[in-house]
Amino acid sequence: MKPGLVVFFENFKHIRAVTVTKGIKPMPIQEGEYQGNPNPHAWMSAQNALIYIENIWAALVKYDPKMQIFITKMRKSIC
Repeated sequence: MKPGLVVFFENFKHIRAVTVTKGIKPMPIQEGEYQGNPNPHAWMSAQNALIYIENIWAALVKYDPKMQIFITKMRKSIC
């Protein structure tokens, strides 16, 4: 029997994966046991959140160009 997470991801083999962290500057955890390690919640930085939005927008437009006008309007409403 395969582990649950392996089975879960096998169901999505046909879906494109996109890296949306390009340009994200990791923020260090400020205190506690993991102090100094990168904080995985990079979107907590407004600047990083904007980078995520741009990266997600670019990926959506690339893989679904027919939706570019709608996707661009949504991006502009956020930024």
